[in-house]
Amino acid sequence: MKELNRTIGLLVAVLAAGITLPAYAQIQPGGYFHYFEANERPVKNIKVYNRSPDRTIEVKAIATKVLNPGEKPERLEKGKGLVVSPSKFKLKPNSDRMVRMILKKKPKDTEEVYRVTFRPVSASGPAAPPTNVGDKMNVKMKVLIGAGVIAFARPAKKSPSISWSKSGSSYSVTNTGNVNVLFSACKPQGTCEDSREGGRLYPGKTKKVSVSGTGLKIMRELPGGGTESFLVDKPTGSKTFTGIPDKPVRKK
Repeated sequence: MKELNRTIGLLVAVLAAGITLPAYAQIQPGGYFHYFEANERPVKNIKVYNRSPDRTIEVKAIATKVLNPGEKPERLEKGKGLVVSPSKFKLKPNSDRMVRMILKKKPKDTEEVYRVTFRPVSASGPAAPPTNVGDKMNVKMKVLIGAGVIAFARPAKKSPSISWSKSGSSYSVTNTGNVNVLFSACKPQGTCEDSREGGRLYPGKTKKVSVSGTGLKIMRELPGGGTESFLVDKPTGSKTFTGIPDKPVRKK
């Protein structure tokens, strides 16, 4: 934490001095959400890219288990359940390499959530000299920025279920199942695609949604693509999702 505070203080001082800092998000993974299914091999391959055109970057992969999914701040535990191989590697400019995530133990009853962070630890390559632009100094300082992914380890018997209760103009939606549900809420006649109500709801957690008018439509995004939806026509109730996508609407 002290190191982070010192870094923030340095950046504030540099910006106050009129020095510009062009930052580059060099390290990027191929996909941000990954699912380990119980009936599949406990291995996922993921590509990691170095988008820098001129720097070789050494990357460290850190796997942590999320002990309290859906809560803030997150509580993370290293070295539990998931490993990454290799855990440290180098990427040349504009290159990529395959990294393997290995699930050591499958969950029994409830989905488990992991975070894998790809953190740049060093870089080598040409450094551009500073230039004067008017009364400001333009320092070509490249801030190394990493990225991360989320991995879901799902139980053999999945039950994506929710319940709801209405209070005034809002609904409290609770995940009563054993896997996360990514959902949106909107008016009954809406499509929910542009709705900001909802989000990723983890087992045992509750979100409040508020939609003007009468009634509510809840749409779930399926992990494999597609959506399924239903109408809420009672103040309280529950629903177990089938995992079957909605049929596409035929255009006349």
